[in-house]
Amino acid sequence: MATIGETMAQALPALVERRAVSGTVSSVTLDPLTGAVTDFSPDATAFPWRHHLAELQWHVRFPSDFSAEAVQDARDWVNTAHQAIESESAGAYVNRLEPGRPLADYYGANLVRLRRIKSNVDPSGFFRSPYTV
Repeated sequence: MATIGETMAQALPALVERRAVSGTVSSVTLDPLTGAVTDFSPDATAFPWRHHLAELQWHVRFPSDFSAEAVQDARDWVNTAHQAIESESAGAYVNRLEPGRPLADYYGANLVRLRRIKSNVDPSGFFRSPYTV
């Protein structure tokens, strides 16, 4: 049985290689979540992933004359990538928004508290978007 990390270590290069074979440029960056980010508890701020190993960033390069099909293809690749690592993924980072992801993916267990705070400081809902708590 694979340990946590082994599945990810095998899946990430395979995802990028499959994309490269199709002639499109994509990559994934792993940013370690170490140092000062761990100085606070996961519920101290909106960012709940303070005790996780790393943050992943999916990158897709588009030519200047890209099409709607190319955008959909990129979204499909990112969705496939998420599915491939789902068992080892905790959520998402709000500074790297992805269409269609639920807010709970970005804020985890902090979402309920953040919504309560928002209702107190912005009762009329002046500040709103699809990604607003």
